[in-house]
Amino acid sequence: MGATQYDCRSYRGNGVHSMSNKTHKGIHKRLKRTATGKVLRRRSGKRHLMSTKSARRARRLSGWRPVAKPDVKTTEKQYGKV
Repeated sequence: MGATQYDCRSYRGNGVHSMSNKTHKGIHKRLKRTATGKVLRRRSGKRHLMSTKSARRARRLSGWRPVAKPDVKTTEKQYGKV
């Protein structure tokens, strides 16, 4: 079998290990959390071929943007505890 999404490092003391979700490391490296708890992402399309893109377009692609509302719940679950 492959790797699981659970980690049983939490020990309750009565001989039972409680399961906890592992942080998705790919998500953790690509996103960041604000002090208020919002999840932010980078805009795609600014890695290469920048000479063909206008300066206005390049500025628009820079900076952090909030994650779309339909994706917030899934993203926060994968991001893990802060």
